[in-house]
Amino acid sequence: MVLVLLIVFLVAAPVLMKQHEVSLPDRDATGIGLPPITVAVHGDGNVSIDADGRETTVLLIDLAPTVRPLLDAHPGRMIVLDVQPELPYQIAVETIDTLRSAGGGRVTLARE
Repeated sequence: MVLVLLIVFLVAAPVLMKQHEVSLPDRDATGIGLPPITVAVHGDGNVSIDADGRETTVLLIDLAPTVRPLLDAHPGRMIVLDVQPELPYQIAVETIDTLRSAGGGRVTLARE
């Protein structure tokens, strides 16, 4: 019985040890290696954008023109969206849509 189990493990081990090559994107070509852009939506309609240690406050309607140059410089850069819990869900969805239309393909939500 032990001999049968030993043979099974000897045959199964090479199958389980397969390696897969993964090609990662170049760090300089995209914004993957850069810190994320943090976008915080406030209840008064203002939006704070923190990119590279510089914080800018704009109205929600001016979000796309402000974020677009940052994303054009580094297309793969991640955006972290911080929405206050008391804000309506619709504002969060509209903000995500605005960020994606400005070129932000990687938008995540922050959670405290």
